[in-house]
Amino acid sequence: MSGHEHEHDHTHDHDHGHDHDHDHDHSGDGVGFELIPGFHDIVHWLSEQSCIALSEDGVHASIVFLGLPGGGVKAQVFDAKTQEEVAPTWGKIATWARGIGADSVYFIAEGQRGDDEDNLEDVLVFAALHRDGHEVNLQTPFTRNDGGTATVGETAPSDIVALPFNEMREVWNLPFVTLEAEGEHDHSHDGHEH
Repeated sequence: MSGHEHEHDHTHDHDHGHDHDHDHDHSGDGVGFELIPGFHDIVHWLSEQSCIALSEDGVHASIVFLGLPGGGVKAQVFDAKTQEEVAPTWGKIATWARGIGADSVYFIAEGQRGDDEDNLEDVLVFAALHRDGHEVNLQTPFTRNDGGTATVGETAPSDIVALPFNEMREVWNLPFVTLEAEGEHDHSHDGHEH
């Protein structure tokens, strides 16, 4: 981690009561942004700000944001250090989401992609889920520079599900997702009544 603060500090509450229009064509990406304008605003803003922070700092912490019905977001660092800590950490986040009445969740973290262990590419992973079931998975390739910054590539939708958000799906009575080995996912309706 770099030891300096940056102006894109994600640990504050943000209010996104945007009144501006978005002139983007999302008709081909299949994520249904047009149905949830506030969700789209936050996805776009968080993704953009995360890329700026990564390019300036050369690193990006794993962070979870919970979206509120009024348009704001609350953030906390996702501090699970081992695989065994991941589920309990998501359990705490789900409890937090219930407590504040969150209607969406956003997760940003560094990751890697590629088929060959020796030829992996660094990516900034962005995953989001709205309580109505819309989900977004984005990846932004990047390379670290010697000066402590990073060169960030173009953000694009990903067909690889970074995480299933099942603890959040339980909060919102959505069907669970099981991750398949090749990264595809299956929506399972076991244990949920609709």
